[in-house]
Amino acid sequence: FHILKEIYNHNRDRVEKVEVTKDGTHCDIKGNLSDSARLRIFVKTVEGVEYYYHWFVKVQPVLHIDKDLESKFNAFKNEIEFYSQIGCDLKKFIEESSADVQLDLPEMLFAEVEDDG
Repeated sequence: FHILKEIYNHNRDRVEKVEVTKDGTHCDIKGNLSDSARLRIFVKTVEGVEYYYHWFVKVQPVLHIDKDLESKFNAFKNEIEFYSQIGCDLKKFIEESSADVQLDLPEMLFAEVEDDG
């Protein structure tokens, strides 16, 4: 519920039901530095209003092989920085320069890094 509140302002006491399902048959991607999945989120409020969200989620695996590589290069943190700051600036620059370039970057709704070793 923390993420639903953070992104969409859904209060726990106003939500009757939440369903999370995988979105598609080939939705899991196992990588060396992160695991990814496409998810479908269904939220029904106590008023009967239904919301459908589609997320692409990336998480660091608990036991990933390249932990030393990840910590040395901060790949996960760098990726978050790219999508939250650099990518936005790059899109804005391209738009302002009237360049004929299409840059399709997903919107980042939430990011969090836990430094738990």
